Amino acid sequence: MIRIQKSFTPGGFRDNRLQTWAWEHFESNEGLINLGVRADLLPVLKQSIEYFTSEKRNVLHQVINQQYKHLGAGKISPETQENIDILLHSNSVTVVTGQQIHPFLGPVFVWNKIISTIQTAREINQKYPDYTAIPVFWMATEDHDFEEISRIPFLNKEYIWEYPLLEKGVPVGQLPTSGLVSLINQMQSDFAHELAWVDFLEGCKWHYINHANLADATRSLVNEWFGDLGLLVLDPLDSELKKLGSAVFQGETSELNFDLFEEQSKKLQSLSIQPPVHHRRTHLFYFENSTGVETDQPAETGIPEVNNGKISVYETSDLPAEDYIESLENQQDKKNNSGSWAIRRRIDLKNDRFTLLDSDKSWSAEEFTQEIQTNPERFSPNVILRPAYQQAILPNVVYVAGPAEFRYWMQVPSVISSNGLAIPRLQLRLSSALITAATQKKMDQIGIKQEELYLAETELIKTITDSFENEFALDGSLEQLNQLLEKVRTQLHSIGYPNLKEVKKEQEEMIKRLRQASKSYKAGEWGENELSRKLTKLKQLKSSGFDSKNPWERSTFILELMLKFDFRWNKNSLPLDSIDEFIWFFDEK
Repeated sequence: MIRIQKSFTPGGFRDNRLQTWAWEHFESNEGLINLGVRADLLPVLKQSIEYFTSEKRNVLHQVINQQYKHLGAGKISPETQENIDILLHSNSVTVVTGQQIHPFLGPVFVWNKIISTIQTAREINQKYPDYTAIPVFWMATEDHDFEEISRIPFLNKEYIWEYPLLEKGVPVGQLPTSGLVSLINQMQSDFAHELAWVDFLEGCKWHYINHANLADATRSLVNEWFGDLGLLVLDPLDSELKKLGSAVFQGETSELNFDLFEEQSKKLQSLSIQPPVHHRRTHLFYFENSTGVETDQPAETGIPEVNNGKISVYETSDLPAEDYIESLENQQDKKNNSGSWAIRRRIDLKNDRFTLLDSDKSWSAEEFTQEIQTNPERFSPNVILRPAYQQAILPNVVYVAGPAEFRYWMQVPSVISSNGLAIPRLQLRLSSALITAATQKKMDQIGIKQEELYLAETELIKTITDSFENEFALDGSLEQLNQLLEKVRTQLHSIGYPNLKEVKKEQEEMIKRLRQASKSYKAGEWGENELSRKLTKLKQLKSSGFDSKNPWERSTFILELMLKFDFRWNKNSLPLDSIDEFIWFFDEK
């Protein structure tokens, strides 16, 4: 079982500037986004409510209701359904976090994002009772980087989800889930002796069997794990939502967005902040059939297909599980052979034409404007334009970001405000680490504390070495011996001893040899010693998830935390006092 302890963020976990941006509100932040947990939300709340009209609320409500129908009757938690309906209230706002979706939801930091979002919504509801904040998990379903989500580490094994299609570039949210069912079967076989794990994995498998694509399966899984906390899951790959956000896309037809990103980058550079994302002349992708030809045939699976300017999505199957999987695999084979998947391709500006990468399709500026107006659902924002699209389709007042997101969100406020949208408060998610009994034992043996675990290894080595040398008995004895011999020489001099030079030389040579012996011992030249054992344990500790460049929360999947430690988080779990916290998990088995 897991015990949770809250604390300040340990030293060295993130750089000092990011720590300051995240937890200390800027007094002078002209041109910057609303940074930190202490930024005043009231102006953002008012602007968001003013912008997000009842018409927009009706569209958002209908879209989310339709997306949740994939869960099936009786599967939506009362808390979730209540928050879906509250979206219609004119005083409701959202707190959003987002992530490219992984099988089993992905690494622990995704859990951190979700809990941060839920906690922030609670805090807003307490501080601003005239408003209702709803937590939302934005599934980045349009991303097409399959390699980023294909590897699933679990208990020193790595399971790989093989790409289920012949053609690359399909949005990950729309990939068929049949391959994941086979992968879970393998995991159950590998850990067949852990009956509780097999049962839990069987429950996970249900979501991937009974939903046609990764997006729908992920919504179902998140609903099971976090539904009683009222978390809403949104898939932005929707034609009605794209209509709401089309004005943001129109900024790409001229140099408007590019100029705004350029201006913001210069502001950041003037503050010695290097923009992490290179802004392009265009920041849009486009969905095109892999054949490059539009089709009137209906989509047969969960993969989006461009049909008369619409993206069709296959509905959840009512077939028995075994029949459904066979049916889906047959459909997949048929699609692979026909090559008519919708592929997400980047748009570049070449020779004054908006040109689709790896395609013969292009548009003049006038044609491009018309295409966005006519078929906004064909367009997909890139990483730096997505925040503006998000603000256009949600009454959002806070975005909970990871460290990398936090930095690139600082590049987007000008584009957001130019569309008359509310610039949300930018907030860093909480972070977490796991301390097992073995970890705690190493810490005790080395003599370091929790708050020191993420300090640079070189800094810890120096601290441990200095401490060892200060406490090393032989060095103290040598110093005492040298002082005693000095006293003897003084006494010899007082009685007129004639060979003082020889005595001094012998004393210096002996002390030098003994000090070299001490140095060789501490360096481990005679084999292991107390210091070398401590430094070996330190290296083992740093490589087990306490490296700030690859921390435990990024390298360990939520699935392992839930199975190995029987961990769950629900409305009865220990509440956080504030988002400004670091969570330590202690294994108490």
